[in-house]
Amino acid sequence: MALHPPHLRKTSVVYRAQNWALGKNRQPRQLCQQLEGSMPIALTKPEIEQIVPSVQKYFREELEIEISEMRAKFVLDYFLKEIAPFAYNQGVKDAESHFRAKVEELPAICFEEGLTYWRAKRK
Repeated sequence: MALHPPHLRKTSVVYRAQNWALGKNRQPRQLCQQLEGSMPIALTKPEIEQIVPSVQKYFREELEIEISEMRAKFVLDYFLKEIAPFAYNQGVKDAESHFRAKVEELPAICFEEGLTYWRAKRK
């Protein structure tokens, strides 16, 4: 059995990326459907520790309201659940556009001309 060049193998990263970007491979969409639209945006504990004082400062400086650390965490949690998905989804759309553009460039970048043996032999 002859092996295809790497850019033609069905298991190659380029092949899979090309099919995904062209909508031929439904795995990423199926994965999102399996999650039933639930893609929680989670922060690490160190990130939360950095963000909470900023939330408190915002309330203090902009709204002239002092809030506790616990309330700042509640506000952060609310924004992560209610508003962050809009930014997340826009990021996914931006990434998709970027990768589609890169996939469209693949034939020009990853093209290898065939039947060159005899031309090379003449030189």
